[in-house]
Amino acid sequence: MKPETTIKLIDKILNGDKQAYSQLFNRNYAYCLKKAVGIVNDSQVAKDLVQESFLQAYFNLAILSDKSAFKPWLGGIVNNVCHNYL
Repeated sequence: MKPETTIKLIDKILNGDKQAYSQLFNRNYAYCLKKAVGIVNDSQVAKDLVQESFLQAYFNLAILSDKSAFKPWLGGIVNNVCHNYL
């Protein structure tokens, strides 16, 4: 079975599919964690900040105008959350 594209996952999430959100989370977690650890230099704090970042992304997903730019958009959220923590 072919994996869902990010755009299809986002569409499913916007239609209430919780499993699609889980897939999108799992697909991007390592990227976000690496980015967060690089900013805060504490893996436990970084894990908490990544969780917060994903919550912010979830609640703002409907305003993402270019779904193909999800990963850099999410990375920006991680940057902002981490810098706000510092």
